Amino acid sequence: ITQTGLDGLEVAASYRPLSLFGTDFAAVIEQDLSEISSPAGELADGLLTKAALLAALLAVVSWLLARSLSRPLARVGTAMREIAGGELGTPVHGKHRGDEIGEIACALDEFRDELEAAETVRLQSSIQSTAFEACSAAMLMVDQDFTISYTNAAFKKLVDKRLVDFRTVTPDIEPDRL
Repeated sequence: ITQTGLDGLEVAASYRPLSLFGTDFAAVIEQDLSEISSPAGELADGLLTKAALLAALLAVVSWLLARSLSRPLARVGTAMREIAGGELGTPVHGKHRGDEIGEIACALDEFRDELEAAETVRLQSSIQSTAFEACSAAMLMVDQDFTISYTNAAFKKLVDKRLVDFRTVTPDIEPDRL
């Protein structure tokens, strides 16, 4: 029961009838409500303080974690865009990391190296093709089965000029199909 106590403060009171040596008594116990709720208030204040500190700590850890992921990913993304734009000398950062970002950076670095090698082969092939085509000597390319795969203009002129001679060896030769 909640009531006003003897000192005028609000109290929680409890009573119980007793019978002692044939005489009826009542035992009344009262305690100030502020004394009863004080430990609960202190506990609530402590929990709120700890929860606020924990939330602040989690915010700092989350920020640091996001920063440790977003910056390296942004750098790898920048390198990807530059390599895609043809800047094959672009360095790839983050290869030393032991996580997924490091794996992505290593794969991008290998891809860039392969693109550089392919570009070198393309340039060499272009130079050789230009030299082959522009050469005044009659030239042809054959595969390992000796099937003609490519001829230059000088070779086609030679075949046209000596078609009668070529047909004595290869009767079905057609200069337009070479």
